[in-house]
Amino acid sequence: MLHTPDLARHPDVAVRYLPATGALNVCGDWYDAVDLPAGRFTVAVGDVVGHGLMAATVMGRLRSALSAATRTVHGPAQALEVLGLYARSVEGALAATAVQVLVDCHSHLLIYSSAGHPPPVLLHPDGTCDLLDQATDPPLGARPEHVPRPQATTTYTPGDTLILYTDGLIERRGENIDAGLDPPDRHARHLHRFRRGTSRRRPPGAPGPQQRRKRRHRPGRRPPGRDDPTALTGTV
Repeated sequence: MLHTPDLARHPDVAVRYLPATGALNVCGDWYDAVDLPAGRFTVAVGDVVGHGLMAATVMGRLRSALSAATRTVHGPAQALEVLGLYARSVEGALAATAVQVLVDCHSHLLIYSSAGHPPPVLLHPDGTCDLLDQATDPPLGARPEHVPRPQATTTYTPGDTLILYTDGLIERRGENIDAGLDPPDRHARHLHRFRRGTSRRRPPGAPGPQQRRKRRHRPGRRPPGRDDPTALTGTV
């Protein structure tokens, strides 16, 4: 359902997108990638409250708006500011979350901002990980008045893995969502398993991780009420 032309130019980036339930196989989770000049690109993941066609409709509007804003403003914080203002005029968009990371391949910088979304994770080859949680703000449209969103910058080492995801990847029934992020070593082990499942090299024409995942989980075969796990992972 989600067509992202720029993503096809990044062979080290993989996605798993799995709607919760329903014959339409749609949900409110989304992901996107945008190529920018000077060896830079952005990756983003977002989550609209709810499931089904209504959530997917809102998701499509927010995703397109962020993609357009990313091409015209400077940095993830400003892009999410624009998206937050737009979300106020979209029915069903309030309390939606999103996170965007700009990858600067020349300077090895990650510039990021989050609107109420679980923090991205920078996974290192030695098994340790860092949460990108220094620029977290309320969800889209949550504030009655416009306030500039925070933005943070960190460095990465070539060979690190950047992972963006929705709460469906870490949330468990009867467990606080913070437990999915703590302790850090548990989170790192979980993400290493996920990375191994999405980063294997594949021959030309072979189904990608997203396609393989959809084949294993057909619509209507998951237990009802499960959340939508969506994740984007890339070696930087």
